Amino acid sequence: MKSNFQPINDIVNPEDVIECSSKSQLKRGSELLEIIRACLYQGHSRIKNQASSESIKYLRDSLQEGVIFEVNVLQPGKTEGWQKMQIKFKTSVEACLIQPEVQEPESPLDDIRQSI
Repeated sequence: MKSNFQPINDIVNPEDVIECSSKSQLKRGSELLEIIRACLYQGHSRIKNQASSESIKYLRDSLQEGVIFEVNVLQPGKTEGWQKMQIKFKTSVEACLIQPEVQEPESPLDDIRQSI
C-alpha cells in the first residue's frame, strides 16, 4: 500500500462528507477544513506569544506562509559583523487517500494448483 500525502486542501473538498470518529459523527469537508484552520491559527498564536515573551521580533503570520520572525545573527568565521536572519515556522496539514488492496477471489482450483 503506497501513501502519497498531499496538502489537505487538494484532497478534501468543502462538499465532501467526513466521518470523524467511530461514533459515526459526520462533518462536511468545509467544517473539517475550518477546524484545521482554527488549530493552525492557535498553534501560530502560541508560537508568536512564546517568541514575544523571549523578545524575538515578529514580522508576519499567514496560514500559507507561516509565522516569520527576524533576528540578528553573528557567525564567527562565516560573515563579517551582524546579519539579519528570518526564521519561519510553517505547519502543513497533509492527507492521503488509502486505496484498498485488491485481492483476487479464491478459485476452487487453487488447492489443485498448489498440489502440482
